[in-house]
Amino acid sequence: MNFIKKIFFTISFFILIQTNLVAQILNIEKERQEIKTTDSTVWRGNFVFGFDLTKQQNTVLQFDNDDYLLFMTPKHSYIWIGHINLIKSEGKNVISEGYFHHRINFWRKKILSAEIFTQYQYNETRGLVNRGLLGITPRLALHASDKLDVAIGTGAMYEWEEWKLNENYALTRLIKSTNYINFHAQLNKNTELMFITYYQARFDRFFHPRIIGDANFRAKLSKHVSFNLHFTPYYDDAPIIPIEKWSYEVTSGIGIQF
Repeated sequence: MNFIKKIFFTISFFILIQTNLVAQILNIEKERQEIKTTDSTVWRGNFVFGFDLTKQQNTVLQFDNDDYLLFMTPKHSYIWIGHINLIKSEGKNVISEGYFHHRINFWRKKILSAEIFTQYQYNETRGLVNRGLLGITPRLALHASDKLDVAIGTGAMYEWEEWKLNENYALTRLIKSTNYINFHAQLNKNTELMFITYYQARFDRFFHPRIIGDANFRAKLSKHVSFNLHFTPYYDDAPIIPIEKWSYEVTSGIGIQF
């Protein structure tokens, strides 16, 4: 039974980590769409820190941090996203993972703009020792209105990954194609749909991609209550070390706004 619990925990955690970054980027996308036409300088941010120490049969320490910062000038926007999660039991790391993502959108109000981004990530539980990205992506606004926003980006990135899990070790340094589509629709005054999907692949193996998605549907049931449905798929056609290619998470819930 303990073995089954460990397997269940590992799979659940794997799904969560794959989608966490995209979910935060999606939230940033929504924020900057809502204020994209402003000619003023705007700051938006959220910083959450958590710390727990439990002493029963074992001593368990947990620290987590999630934050984002959006800075918009009349011409450009600057985005910072960070996440750290650490759980230690009896001095040993049970979970240790995190990422830091920075993105700049130049000439943000133009139909064709440019983005540069950099990211660092680690995840001891999955065996990801280090992962770094540096890339550039033109961003094309296909449609922009109060009810519908659609944008796409296609560019290139340099990626290095170091993996070590059990007896499996791999180190790669690759230039990849990176592509995304971002969609936000206000279906009516009470419902909205938003998703972002990334397609990343080597240029010489373009049809063996890593695909990361995040979709949200929200329906207002009343002035202060809404129903939320969230779907986050992840697929890697050619993982560097032997792990599952496909995972997804579906969540739903009731939200209360004041």
